Amino acid sequence: MTAKGTPDPWASLKAKIEAQQGLAEVTLGELRAAAGYGKLGRYVLDEIRNKLAGEGLGAFPATILDYETNAELSQTQAVRIYKQGSPVGKIVAAIERPSRHGDAWIRRVANEDAGEKLAQIRALVCDES
Repeated sequence: MTAKGTPDPWASLKAKIEAQQGLAEVTLGELRAAAGYGKLGRYVLDEIRNKLAGEGLGAFPATILDYETNAELSQTQAVRIYKQGSPVGKIVAAIERPSRHGDAWIRRVANEDAGEKLAQIRALVCDES
C-alpha cells in the first residue's frame, strides 16, 4: 500500500509479471501512471527506467524507454516488462548484450530435448494408471 492507502502500482506490476510467467505487456501510459506523472517526456522515461531497475525489473525493447530513440512516444505504446535474472530476463540479456556465454546459453535453451518434454506431457495427460 502507498501512503494514501491505495495499492502500490509497482507491486501490482510485479504481480502481473508473476501471473504471466515472467513477462507482461504494459503500455507507457500504465508505466507513467505508476510513476505518478501526468505526461510522458524525457525525464518521465528516465524515472520509469530507474524505478523499474530499482524494483529488479527490465523493459524490452529498452529503446522504448529511451527518449532519444523513441520517435513514437505514445501513451498506448506497448513494452514488455520482465524480472531481471529470471529465465525471461536471461534470454533478454543474452540477446541485448551478446556474448559467447550468452550465445551458448541461448543455443542450450533452444535445443533442449523436445522429445523428453513431449514424453513428460504425455505421461501427465495420458496417465494410463
